[in-house]
Amino acid sequence: MVQLPLDAPPPRLCIIEKLSPDQEYGYNLHAERGRGQFVGMVDKGSPADLGGLRMGDRIFAVNGHSIIGESHKKVDLTESRR
Repeated sequence: MVQLPLDAPPPRLCIIEKLSPDQEYGYNLHAERGRGQFVGMVDKGSPADLGGLRMGDRIFAVNGHSIIGESHKKVDLTESRR
């Protein structure tokens, strides 16, 4: 179970499914010291958009694994193993 920061809004589960292996997820992942991982741009009509991901969403887990305190590079690698 992932322990969320006290100031985190209620969590939402977003399931993002690609229709083909070469399709992009359609969002940009950003990281800031003290803010953690969060969503920048979400492409309209993309799997991320259709899955409910919104600009500014904070990401605390990927595939059930906590990413709190992880580097942006490590999260990118975690994400690519889906």
